[in-house]
Amino acid sequence: MNSSPIVEFEEEMKLREGDKDWLSGEVRKHLDVALAGDLGELVNKNLSGSLRFKLWPVIANLGVIGIVVTTILALGGLVLTEHSAATDRAVKDATFQTETKDKLSTIQDQLKTLSGALGNVQLSSLSSQPVTKESITSIQRIVSVASEQHAQLDKSVVAKAGAKLVEVADTIPDAWKVATNMLDYSSTLNGGILPADANLVTKPTFNTEYIRPPDWNGLLQAFGMAYPPNVPELHPIATGDTNPNTPTGPSYLLMNGGTVRLDGQVMKKVIIRNAVVVYDGGAADLDHVYFVNCQFRMKRQKNEIQLASAIFTDPAVKFSV
Repeated sequence: MNSSPIVEFEEEMKLREGDKDWLSGEVRKHLDVALAGDLGELVNKNLSGSLRFKLWPVIANLGVIGIVVTTILALGGLVLTEHSAATDRAVKDATFQTETKDKLSTIQDQLKTLSGALGNVQLSSLSSQPVTKESITSIQRIVSVASEQHAQLDKSVVAKAGAKLVEVADTIPDAWKVATNMLDYSSTLNGGILPADANLVTKPTFNTEYIRPPDWNGLLQAFGMAYPPNVPELHPIATGDTNPNTPTGPSYLLMNGGTVRLDGQVMKKVIIRNAVVVYDGGAADLDHVYFVNCQFRMKRQKNEIQLASAIFTDPAVKFSV
C-alpha cells in the first residue's frame, strides 16, 4: 500500500488561547520575581522624571541597556508567535511549554543580571553620600532583594557600602545591624576568589596537628601542599604553634559548617565555610582567613567593628587584637 510522503513546511503558527493564558501567567510570574523590591522601584523611577537622565550614562556603561533590550526582545518573541515546523501539532503542544520554560529561565537569568547591575548603581550612589536612616533602609532593601533573587552585586561596591556603615556604627546604631547583614551577603560572593587550589580538598595526610575551636563540631579538611612559613595554623593563642618544625604542610585548612568562635584563636590560611561565625571582642589573630557563605554574630563594640572593617577591606582577612 502506497502512502503519501509527509511534507514538512514552515509557517508562522499563532498561539492558541490556552497557550496565551499559560504563557501570560509564566511571563508574569518570572517578571514579578525578577522585578521585585528595589529593582522594580528603580526601573519605574528610571522611566520617568529627571532620574533617568542622571542614571542613563551610568547604566549604559554597566551594560544594563543591552540586558534590557535583549530581555524585551526575548519576551516579545515569546508572546507574538512561535516560528516552527507544523508537522505534528500534538508533538508541538507537548514540547511547547518545556521549550518556553527554558526560554523564560534564560530571561530570568538576564533579569537577575539586570537586578545586580541596578543594585550596584544604587549602592554606589548611596556610598557617596552621607549616611542617614533613610539610606540605611535603602541599602538593607537592596541587599535583601539581591540575596532573595540570588543576584550577584559587585563585591567592591558591597564592600564600599559596608565599610561606610561600619564607619558610622558608633553614632547610628541601625547601621551596625545592616553592616552585619552585608557581611553575610558579602561572604556569599567569596567563592570565586578563593586560592587557586581551593578545590583540591583531601583528608589531611601531613604529620601536623591542629586544635579545633571550643564547641566547634564542623568538618576539618586540608588541601594542597606548602612549605613553612606558608602553612596553616589553628590553635588557641595560649598554646603556641602546634607544628613548629614541620617540613611541609597543607596549603589551607577548610573548616566547614558548625559554629566557629574566633575569640582566643590563632587562624592562619584557613577557609571558614557554611558556618555561623561568633566573635565577642576577645583576643584573636587571623591571617589570610576567608569567610565563605557565613553568618556573623557580633555585637557593636570596638574590636567587632574593627573586624568587620577588616573583612570588608580584603577577603583574605588579616586581623589581630
